[in-house]
Amino acid sequence: LKVNITDEDAKKYYDDNPARFEQPEMARASHILLMTIDPTTNAELTEAQKSAKRKQMEALLKRARAGEDFAALAKEFSEDPGSKETGGEYKFPKGKMVPEFEAAAFSLNTNQVSDIVTTRYGYHIIKLSEKFPAQKVDFAKAEADIKDGLTQQALQKLFPDYVAKLKKDAGVEILDEKLKPKETAEVPGMPAGHPPVTPAAK
Repeated sequence: LKVNITDEDAKKYYDDNPARFEQPEMARASHILLMTIDPTTNAELTEAQKSAKRKQMEALLKRARAGEDFAALAKEFSEDPGSKETGGEYKFPKGKMVPEFEAAAFSLNTNQVSDIVTTRYGYHIIKLSEKFPAQKVDFAKAEADIKDGLTQQALQKLFPDYVAKLKKDAGVEILDEKLKPKETAEVPGMPAGHPPVTPAAK
């Protein structure tokens, strides 16, 4: 199976699909989370337990706003296993976080600490490090991913005919109805539809 995706093919895809290369506004922010659900069962904590967590978060908020190292506080107190060890830090585009968290993060100024934010996970305080404006990914950065995606798409189209030719050339005949392939064959592991062409945010 030979597929030759040219620079011109990649550029045409880039020009014909501008929305695929729009990178939304992004933020780099850190948070401290005190959970109001049981991490094992996802059951809500009791009102008394929630009240205790709220008081603990109020104390942490005072310390953060007094100038204590936010990352150190996150490492010590945050209950978010996904960010605790990195000082609570995430870099994320708009549309990826829960709405309450996202709205608070994008409304902050650089180095500002939020009020207590309540989400379905619990109580958060967020510190914004920086915001990145929406932008279009340059063709040079996207070109390799586009070519890979277009190659996979082309191979997926060619594969059924290729398998049929191999069977014909080899004289293979499947007699057992249970073993006969379905009419449409797909390449294992290859995505259907458009190739994945938008590079990950750096």
